[in-house]
Amino acid sequence: MMLSRSTAKAAIRHGGDKSRLIPTTSAIIHRLKSSGCPVTGPILKKVPTLPFVGSMIPQHSGLPEFQMSRQYEFNSEMRQKFGEFIRYGIPGFGVGLHGHMYT
Repeated sequence: MMLSRSTAKAAIRHGGDKSRLIPTTSAIIHRLKSSGCPVTGPILKKVPTLPFVGSMIPQHSGLPEFQMSRQYEFNSEMRQKFGEFIRYGIPGFGVGLHGHMYT
Protein backbone atom coordinates (compact mmCIF):
# COMPACT_ATOMS: atom_id res chain seq x y z
CA MET A 1 0.00 0.00 0.00
CA MET A 2 1.46 3.35 -1.02
CA LEU A 3 0.83 6.56 0.89
CA SER A 4 -0.60 9.56 -0.84
CA ARG A 5 1.14 12.85 -0.15
CA SER A 6 -1.87 14.22 1.75
CA THR A 7 -2.12 11.08 3.92
CA ALA A 8 1.56 11.28 4.83
CA LYS A 9 1.32 14.99 5.65
CA ALA A 10 -1.79 14.42 7.78
CA ALA A 11 0.00 11.67 9.71
CA ILE A 12 2.96 13.89 10.65
CA ARG A 13 1.21 17.15 11.44
CA HIS A 14 1.00 18.27 15.04
CA GLY A 15 0.35 21.35 17.11
CA GLY A 16 -2.61 23.61 17.82
CA ASP A 17 -4.13 25.97 15.28
CA LYS A 18 -1.02 26.23 13.13
CA SER A 19 0.06 22.87 11.74
CA ARG A 20 3.72 22.44 11.07
CA LEU A 21 5.81 19.47 10.05
CA ILE A 22 8.09 17.71 12.50
CA PRO A 23 11.66 18.39 11.34
CA THR A 24 13.48 15.17 12.32
CA THR A 25 13.40 11.99 10.26
CA SER A 26 13.04 9.73 13.29
CA ALA A 27 10.05 11.72 14.57
CA ILE A 28 8.37 11.53 11.15
CA ILE A 29 8.88 7.77 10.95
CA HIS A 30 7.54 7.34 14.49
CA ARG A 31 4.38 9.35 13.69
CA LEU A 32 3.80 7.44 10.45
CA LYS A 33 4.19 4.06 12.18
CA SER A 34 1.94 5.06 15.07
CA SER A 35 -0.78 6.18 12.62
CA GLY A 36 -0.78 2.73 11.00
CA CYS A 37 0.88 3.83 7.77
CA PRO A 38 3.51 1.46 6.40
CA VAL A 39 6.95 3.04 6.25
CA THR A 40 9.10 1.80 3.39
CA GLY A 41 12.16 3.08 1.60
CA PRO A 42 15.74 3.76 2.52
CA ILE A 43 16.72 5.54 5.73
CA LEU A 44 19.43 8.21 5.54
CA LYS A 45 22.74 7.13 7.12
CA LYS A 46 25.05 10.01 8.03
CA VAL A 47 28.75 9.21 7.75
CA PRO A 48 30.95 11.30 10.12
CA THR A 49 32.69 14.26 8.46
CA LEU A 50 35.29 16.85 9.40
CA PRO A 51 35.62 20.41 8.07
CA PHE A 52 37.79 20.75 4.95
CA VAL A 53 38.50 16.98 4.69
CA GLY A 54 34.93 15.65 4.74
CA SER A 55 34.87 11.86 5.11
CA MET A 56 38.25 11.30 3.45
CA ILE A 57 39.98 10.11 6.64
CA PRO A 58 38.95 6.42 6.85
CA GLN A 59 39.99 6.12 10.52
CA HIS A 60 37.46 8.83 11.46
CA SER A 61 34.59 8.16 9.05
CA GLY A 62 34.75 4.41 8.51
CA LEU A 63 34.62 4.82 4.71
CA PRO A 64 36.86 2.66 2.54
CA GLU A 65 39.89 4.47 1.12
CA PHE A 66 38.89 6.50 -1.95
CA GLN A 67 40.94 6.16 -5.14
CA MET A 68 39.73 7.37 -8.54
CA SER A 69 40.88 4.10 -10.14
CA ARG A 70 38.57 2.14 -7.75
CA GLN A 71 35.51 4.39 -7.91
CA TYR A 72 32.99 1.62 -8.73
CA GLU A 73 34.33 -0.67 -6.02
CA PHE A 74 34.25 2.28 -3.57
CA ASN A 75 30.54 2.88 -4.27
CA SER A 76 29.75 -0.83 -3.93
CA GLU A 77 31.62 -1.09 -0.61
CA MET A 78 29.83 2.01 0.72
CA ARG A 79 26.41 0.57 -0.11
CA GLN A 80 27.30 -2.73 1.57
CA LYS A 81 28.52 -0.96 4.70
CA PHE A 82 26.07 1.96 5.05
CA GLY A 83 22.99 1.10 2.95
CA GLU A 84 21.25 2.70 -0.02
CA PHE A 85 20.90 6.34 1.14
CA ILE A 86 24.09 7.95 2.49
CA ARG A 87 25.31 11.45 3.35
CA TYR A 88 29.09 11.75 3.38
CA GLY A 89 31.70 14.41 2.66
CA ILE A 90 33.95 14.78 -0.36
CA PRO A 91 35.66 18.20 -0.48
CA GLY A 92 35.42 19.88 -3.87
CA PHE A 93 32.47 17.73 -4.99
CA GLY A 94 30.04 18.24 -2.13
CA VAL A 95 28.45 21.32 -0.59
CA GLY A 96 29.62 23.42 2.35
CA LEU A 97 32.55 23.26 4.72
CA HIS A 98 32.24 19.48 5.13
CA GLY A 99 31.63 18.75 1.42
CA HIS A 100 28.30 17.01 2.05
CA MET A 101 26.82 14.99 -0.76
CA TYR A 102 24.09 12.35 -0.92
CA THR A 103 24.16 8.99 -2.63
